[in-house]
Amino acid sequence: MSNRKVDLYVQGLFENGLEGYDRTQRNTPTKGAINAGGAKVFFHQNFRTAQSPIVINHKGLAKAITDAPVVVYALNRVELDEEGNSQRLDDGGYRRIYTGLMLYTEYENDGKLTQGIRDRIVESVKEVNLNDYVEVGNKIEDEEGKLAVIRELKHQNFSRDLVPLEIHNCIFLALPSGAPGSAQFWSFVGRKAQSRENMSRSVTAGEVETGDVPF
Repeated sequence: MSNRKVDLYVQGLFENGLEGYDRTQRNTPTKGAINAGGAKVFFHQNFRTAQSPIVINHKGLAKAITDAPVVVYALNRVELDEEGNSQRLDDGGYRRIYTGLMLYTEYENDGKLTQGIRDRIVESVKEVNLNDYVEVGNKIEDEEGKLAVIRELKHQNFSRDLVPLEIHNCIFLALPSGAPGSAQFWSFVGRKAQSRENMSRSVTAGEVETGDVPF
């Protein structure tokens, strides 16, 4: 098994498949979550607008992402105990771990575009080496084929058709979120972001990340 951070991150994130959502169950104890403990893939349609809850704190990384023809997803999953039960926070929400980002290339055909974007993202951060933290989906070590569930998700392409996500179009960033203004590469900005101590510890997703919205 690889010791690369991004390989370990993706294996842990997709260990239990995907988390789904049932709006009709949103007022139940499960808050509508289906398969809690699976990876939650949350599409941020407004990433390039002033209303985006995702803020990239590093200027070079922010430019590399916003200049690229990609859409942005936030990633996390619910932490489970040894018996497979969801871990709860004091406020009643779920304790979420494996926070990170996924970029999806909108106009890909042979893999060269996605690989080039990945390389530019790594090069955009001069302070540290991100080679072990950022990778294209089809280059992730995945002996058990856990990433195959990506194709269960749908993406609206340039002609507004819903098509399955393709692993080779995905770029995973195994970079956890932090509180706004922190040293972390990116943050969630929401009503509770600055007051929640667990945000600064980068172990739990913020309100905007865990909102029960279908992926």
